[in-house]
Amino acid sequence: MNLEQCKEKMFAEKPEVKEEYEKMVDHDFVKGLGERVAAGIEDSMKLHEIVKEIGMERILELVEADRNGKCIILKAEEGDIVYVIAYCITGFPVFEMELRVITEEFKRSMAGDIGRIVFYTREEAEQALKKMKEEQKNG
Repeated sequence: MNLEQCKEKMFAEKPEVKEEYEKMVDHDFVKGLGERVAAGIEDSMKLHEIVKEIGMERILELVEADRNGKCIILKAEEGDIVYVIAYCITGFPVFEMELRVITEEFKRSMAGDIGRIVFYTREEAEQALKKMKEEQKNG
């Protein structure tokens, strides 16, 4: 007896099961199962390639760094321009905005300042600069 014959026999003996079966098969979860399985296989293959390229030891090191809050993912790449709020103290702080090109040195020295004094857009930098000047004024 094949699967179809088995289902027909079961449905003949228990008609209420047929209705439940049809609801289950018609459910979106079941309909999209093939696509989800294919996507899972594709993700697994990508992960396998990453492990081959980087090595499992390095991946575990990065995961541990991320868990400990030591991992920063930059939205910009080397050569991109960011806005940096620079200030010098000559009796009182003078804030100004300058453009910097991201370099390897920049990544090492200023990546932790993103969102504080380093910004991806002029608008973000201007807003932060305005806030800093107000805080300085209000002391």
